[in-house]
Amino acid sequence: MSHRTNPATLVVRRALETDIDRLMEVQFSAFENDPYHEALFPGPHHSLLVRKTAGERTLESWRNTAVQDIMVCTRGQTGEILGFATWNFYLRERPREEWEKMFPITWAEGEEKRQAEAFLGATARMRMKIWEGRPYICKFWAECFSKHAGSMR
Repeated sequence: MSHRTNPATLVVRRALETDIDRLMEVQFSAFENDPYHEALFPGPHHSLLVRKTAGERTLESWRNTAVQDIMVCTRGQTGEILGFATWNFYLRERPREEWEKMFPITWAEGEEKRQAEAFLGATARMRMKIWEGRPYICKFWAECFSKHAGSMR
């Protein structure tokens, strides 16, 4: 399937909560064979339950993180979501208890959960080592085919 699109027909807009199912569909399709995604979602990661759980986690994070924004890139004529980007904008220094917080793995159990925790722990420790609580833009999750990104809500 070709994703060639005339850039003039692409539209970037803020995501809506009602977009979440399509965002998860795009995410899991875009990273179907990606080692990073495989480590984060080991095992049967394409199941509807895992996608639903990932969508719920994304919504919870978006609702409870004042610094987070999500943008979607759509096909202008149809409004079909082609991709999205999630950004965290840290504009001021953050306290240690905030930047050291680890988010629980709720989409896996047993060995698969341990694998995902090990992977997320390693990436979190690297972020902590590099940035600590200093202001920065941390999380760039871009699946937008046109490489557009921005802000949301």
